[in-house]
Amino acid sequence: MFRPRPMLRIDLLLLQQELPRVTSALVKGGIFHLGRATDLPNLPSAGTSPQLAREDQLRQLELLLGTLVENLRIEPGPEKILEPEDLSSWQEWARTLLQELSVRGRRREELKILDKRVDGLIQFLEKITELVGNFSEILSSKFSFLVIGELSGSEFDSLFSPPPGIHYLILHGAADTTLIVFYGARSSRERLIGFLNDHQFRLLKLPARMKGDFRTCLEKAKSVRRRIHRDLKRLEQKDGRLVARHGAMICQRLHSIRIERSMLDIYRQCGFTDRVAMLGGWIPSNRLPLLEKILNDVCPGRFSLHQRAAAGADTPILFNNPGLIRPFERILKVYGTPSYGELEPTPVLALGFLVLFGMMFGDLGHGLVFILGGLLLRRASRFRDEGCILAEMGVFAALFGFLYGHVFGLEHLLPPLWFNPMDNIPAFMGAALVMGVGGILIGLALRVWNGARHPDGPFFTDPFGLAGLIFYGGTLSTGYLVYRDLLPGSTLAWLILPLAAIFLHPLALHGRLRDPRHGGIFFAEGAVEVLETILGFLANTFSFLRVAAFGLAHIGLMTAVFALAEQARGWPLGMIWMILVLVVGNLIVLVLEGLVVSIQTVRLEFYEIFSKFFQGGGVAYNPLNMDHLPERSR
Repeated sequence: MFRPRPMLRIDLLLLQQELPRVTSALVKGGIFHLGRATDLPNLPSAGTSPQLAREDQLRQLELLLGTLVENLRIEPGPEKILEPEDLSSWQEWARTLLQELSVRGRRREELKILDKRVDGLIQFLEKITELVGNFSEILSSKFSFLVIGELSGSEFDSLFSPPPGIHYLILHGAADTTLIVFYGARSSRERLIGFLNDHQFRLLKLPARMKGDFRTCLEKAKSVRRRIHRDLKRLEQKDGRLVARHGAMICQRLHSIRIERSMLDIYRQCGFTDRVAMLGGWIPSNRLPLLEKILNDVCPGRFSLHQRAAAGADTPILFNNPGLIRPFERILKVYGTPSYGELEPTPVLALGFLVLFGMMFGDLGHGLVFILGGLLLRRASRFRDEGCILAEMGVFAALFGFLYGHVFGLEHLLPPLWFNPMDNIPAFMGAALVMGVGGILIGLALRVWNGARHPDGPFFTDPFGLAGLIFYGGTLSTGYLVYRDLLPGSTLAWLILPLAAIFLHPLALHGRLRDPRHGGIFFAEGAVEVLETILGFLANTFSFLRVAAFGLAHIGLMTAVFALAEQARGWPLGMIWMILVLVVGNLIVLVLEGLVVSIQTVRLEFYEIFSKFFQGGGVAYNPLNMDHLPERSR
């Protein structure tokens, strides 16, 4: 707690041929946070990785296999991982299958186009089947013509009347296309074709050899459509047989290629010589025996392990908090991840959040409801962290409710152990300010702690560092003593010392003054720094008055709920209405105000306290594990 788990920097040397098996074992072990390999002494010049050399081949093969899976609509099942050693043979096999599938695909598209044409012809013949005439006469007539085709829906909507002497018949309309028959005098055919071309008309060819009366032609067309459907079904059956023979192997090889490509992302961070691979990263110090066991199981005696205590901003952080505080790590990550060198502030966040929430939502009854809801949420769903936080919020709400003497908004069931906020508003506001002062002082003290251990600038003149802590704490303590007549007012003059240090902060930050002509700029920056520090501390401190404001708002809302319930008591069936108003009102207060108070609590902590010391910019510990591989390998 307050410090992350100690980490070790690991540099691993092994034979290149062992790298795939070692990385697979590290992925399964789930303890190794990968980093770039560092340069180790006494190693020859860098070489290349044979795994990385075939990346293009792997990408092409993945594309081929993915196309097969998509076109054949293969449903992947449990898949074993294959060793993709002979990629050329895999590529040739995949291309052969894809070529076979492509030939059938082209034939399928041809049949679908023909099916659409025949379907349009059938619809037309069904319209004229009762008429006397011969179909071939329509097609070969010297005096008339007939065309069937498609127009897009938008084009048909904008289509004005065709040229004179032309008639049309809508066979069927759809959202995207409309099938239409045009007929009329042959002398008007060219004008119609030009008109239709302007509107993207797609002509469907009519069978020239179809002869006989309209009813006979209709039966022939239906027979052709049945043959088309049989051919389409045969193509589907051939695809099904291909899936039965090769589907499992296609999925297994695609899965193996994807895993191999995922491993390439790991290999890119490795270093290579002609025969040796270098793997770098971090592990928790207590996991070193497990790492050595993994390596000895895979390549016993054929590796060299270099370890040292981790340091630096790139070192990943592994939180080290007890179970009741651990859920608050998720809230902290919203603000940022602490770096490995700075103090880990999750306990400060957790305690501050719970105390501030309890002060603003102090009610014994509502706290017990939160506790019950949190326990149910933790047990009955996957929101275990949220349930834990909700239950802890309920504990502190109940605790402050006990101190205030509030139970579901009622103020006279319990005697207050501390005070009743509504009867002691000045005391409540004073308590909120004391809470805020304590939080700000903690933030400044943590800034001093971090700065002393890992200096990242002019530590002594920092407005949030030592100078800021002395000024803020000195102002409060000296002002209090002067107010109580324990010190003379002139004592406040010593505060000029920390303010002078803050005034010099821009100069200390940017270095010595090289050009005297820039003295005015540094003077202005120093004055602004002092003014901003004073106003900032004032705003930060009085911002905590909202704790009292929301605490009083909670009491005011419950007073309004009881007033409405008392009014409902005079209605018909008044007792039922009163109970309903009380139940609904309490639920609204629990949900709505609980959400608002939680947001305000996080805001106070992040902007008034954490902004004083929290640097962030750290890297969360994310060891190689099955999440780094394609989903179905997990």
